[in-house]
Amino acid sequence: ADEQRSPGAMMDDTGDRPRLLVLTSTFPRWADDHEPPFVYELCHQLIDRFAITVIAPHAPGSATRENLHGIDVVRFRYAPERWEKLAYAGGIPTRLRRMPWLSLLVPGFMLAMLFAGYRQLRSGKPQAVHAHWLIPGGLVGALLTRVSRNRPRLLITAHGGDIYGLRGRLATLMKRWVLTRADQVTVVSAALADAAAALGCPPQRISVLPMGTDLTTTFVPQKPEEPAGTRVLRSVVYAGRLVDKKGIDTLLQASAIVLEKLPGLRLTIAGHGPALEQLRALSRELGIERQVEFTGPYRIADLPRLYADAELAVFPFRMAQGGDQDGFGLALVEAMGCGVPVVGSDIAPLDDLLIDGVTGLRATADDANAFAAAIIASLDDPPGALDRARAARSNVLRRYDWPVIAARYAELLLGK
Repeated sequence: ADEQRSPGAMMDDTGDRPRLLVLTSTFPRWADDHEPPFVYELCHQLIDRFAITVIAPHAPGSATRENLHGIDVVRFRYAPERWEKLAYAGGIPTRLRRMPWLSLLVPGFMLAMLFAGYRQLRSGKPQAVHAHWLIPGGLVGALLTRVSRNRPRLLITAHGGDIYGLRGRLATLMKRWVLTRADQVTVVSAALADAAAALGCPPQRISVLPMGTDLTTTFVPQKPEEPAGTRVLRSVVYAGRLVDKKGIDTLLQASAIVLEKLPGLRLTIAGHGPALEQLRALSRELGIERQVEFTGPYRIADLPRLYADAELAVFPFRMAQGGDQDGFGLALVEAMGCGVPVVGSDIAPLDDLLIDGVTGLRATADDANAFAAAIIASLDDPPGALDRARAARSNVLRRYDWPVIAARYAELLLGK
């Protein structure tokens, strides 16, 4: 599947739309891929406003060029196909921690992304470049726009791990250089805005603008509201990647504590990632493997029903080894959109979204006892949990629905 083209692939007819070049290290590898889709979804929301070309890393089995629902996608090769393991499946930082030898691929990856972007810059002459993550996308975008004759506008979006997780003197210097070369920087939370400013980014160039999601047709309540506690089996769910910074081991430990009081508890963990086998082993070690279901990868379309079948969604995010942590918490937005009560951790990037006692309950990151108490408090108070769930849905619908987010991104890309 080295090169596939759907009807109208690599469209030349842009109409009156300005051209937009998107640089990213995470993008669906094929239709219905389970990789995080938010970069694709933003592009899809902008397709009526821009003629979009996406530069993303190739992966075994993916097409090198295709048109994905109106978006031209160019996937650059950076190694023999069997060695292309740096991106996807948990993300580059996670892959490097688990397989340090992959660092040998980083120079080739950066050069391949740079050359692919340069070719598109020469042939497409985009009016704007949107780079996701400071490194690699932001660094490549900053280099490209400096050598471009038509000097396209550069917007860089920091998602969290790129600011929190890249440490050391050299990484800090690179981040500072990239941030000061952007015309505009968007970050996905107020905590990230402070971190970007501390790195030297002029505050007037920083906008807090997270990724959005579909809160009007996809992530909506799937059943009439009812007190969740009327069920015999109390169900708790986590959906997302299975990586260290998600803190799922804390959720398993908390569930073991909750089961001492609520023996009917059922925990569903949906998602994939490199921590899966460790988490399975922990559930056995805790003696709760019969109460825990690991569902594996899921489709976005599956999430509303998954949340509808749960009484509570729990997101025990934390700072991982090396400083990496979630920059925002889009998974919480999706759960809140579906009307399920939420418990989350107290990390700063969730402050914009999760107000303790108002839109959900919060617990100290890495503290299984605190999470157990919050889970029990929510399950033991169905009316209160339902009130918080209603407030949370109202809040996210107003702030994070895709039309709201996409309109603002379009303005920033056009310099408005």
